[in-house]
Parts: sequence; structure tokens; C-alpha cells
Amino acid sequence: MTGDSWMLGIAGTALGLIAVAWALISLRASRRLRERLSIAESDLAVLRAELGRQADLQAGRGANTERRIKRAELEAADIAARVGQLEFRAAPQSIDQAIDYARYGADPDQLRRQFGISRGEADLLARLHGRKQPA
Repeated sequence: MTGDSWMLGIAGTALGLIAVAWALISLRASRRLRERLSIAESDLAVLRAELGRQADLQAGRGANTERRIKRAELEAADIAARVGQLEFRAAPQSIDQAIDYARYGADPDQLRRQFGISRGEADLLARLHGRKQPA
């Protein structure tokens, strides 16, 4: 071999080694990238599952909130009914007073305004307990 061909052989061999090294480096980098991609896909699947669970929890909280609101409305209606019963129990005293007023000549409008009773109740009290009008 001559000096030039020997140099070309060494250069070719060196280029071949560089190409093989480059391929190994590329293959290794490709494997790392694939591993990183696999990890990222796995993390994404975990995040999607967590997002689904959070959405389910939020939907459950929404339904739970609606149930709480309905329960509070029922409790408020129950309290209003109890207050009405207590007012009804206290009502005889004001009815007794309204009867006395009717006996002393109060007309139905005065009874309604004074005691907060309905027109029908005031008319009834005035007819039953009011002063008799001469015929």
C-alpha cells in the first residue's frame, strides 16, 4: 500500500467508526426519547384518570348541594308551619278581643285592620257578636 491509500484506508475506517458511534449515540438518544415519551404518556393517563375522578367528585358535590338546598327548603317550610301553629295557638286571645270589639259595635273593616283577620272572619264575628241592628 502506498502512503495515500493507507491514509485513505485509515480515513475510511475512521469515518466508519464515527458513523457507527453516531448510530449508537442516535440509537441511545432514540431509546431515551422513547422512554421519556412512554413516561409522559403514562403521566398523561394518570392525569386523565385524576381529572375524571375530580369531575365525578364535582358532579357529586353538585348533586349533594342540590340535596342540601332541598333539605333546607323543607326545613324552612316546616319551621314556617310551626310558627303558623304557634300563631294560631295565640290567636284565640286576639279573637276574644275581636269578639269584644264586635260587641261594642266595631264594623268588619275595623276588626280586619285591628286584628289582622280575613274579611270572612271579620264578617262572621260582626254578625255573630255585633250589636243587633233594629229591623
